Amino acid sequence: MGKDQKLKAKVEQDIQYTKVRQGRIYEAVVDQLQDLIVSEKLQPGDRLLPERELAQRFGVSRTAVRDAIKVLSERGLVDVRPGAGTFVVREISDTVVESMGLLFQIEKSSHEALHEVREILEIEMAGLAAERATEADLERIETAFEEMQSSINDPARFIEADLAFHLAIAEATHNKMFLLLLNPIIGLLQKSRRMIVAVPEGPARALEHHRQVLDGIRRKAKAEARQAMSRHMQQVAEDIRTALSHSDGAPPLSVDLPEGGQDALKR
Repeated sequence: MGKDQKLKAKVEQDIQYTKVRQGRIYEAVVDQLQDLIVSEKLQPGDRLLPERELAQRFGVSRTAVRDAIKVLSERGLVDVRPGAGTFVVREISDTVVESMGLLFQIEKSSHEALHEVREILEIEMAGLAAERATEADLERIETAFEEMQSSINDPARFIEADLAFHLAIAEATHNKMFLLLLNPIIGLLQKSRRMIVAVPEGPARALEHHRQVLDGIRRKAKAEARQAMSRHMQQVAEDIRTALSHSDGAPPLSVDLPEGGQDALKR
């Protein structure tokens, strides 16, 4: 028996589908398949049954199954490969992150409100990174810091290196939830970052704070890393206030997806 046949047999034997009898049919199919993926009864790499067979199992039309697969694909849970089938991937799609960013925008979140959320996450991440960072993690953080040093007079490069530094710390926690929570917020704060680099001595202060955070993580000094990140977050908040006081008003929050963010999530 070939690999695909074995996989199909496994799915048919192990997975129990419940026939859909009422309500919005395709949504019920989405809910069942999503539950199977989240519970890992269907795992990354598993191929779903063909559309016709899923329709029979659920007692619905093939159109309902097709609509359900489309939703799961948009959520980044499955990958539809023409001629090969539909496979479970369970990765975080750009659509999910962009939707979270849009939610912040709809709620009219201010720079200050978003910074408060970021502060909570970043301080804890620094402490956990000090405890858990591997040599590979440290190398990524150090590389980002060195790029910040070399781009101190290049705002665009400096902002990207700053982003890379914080994403590397999030990865060093070895808790993917931090990346899931931080990524859309980072995208929204990109305009705030551009405001901060225009504040006199802003990049220089940021660089020194990043050095202190890195030193704490290197020494595996949890309290030191947390304190250094707390000082950095306080300075960021102050720089945001300074930038806003010298402008006609806060620029609209962006839902731009930060470069590198999705790569970090999928690692």
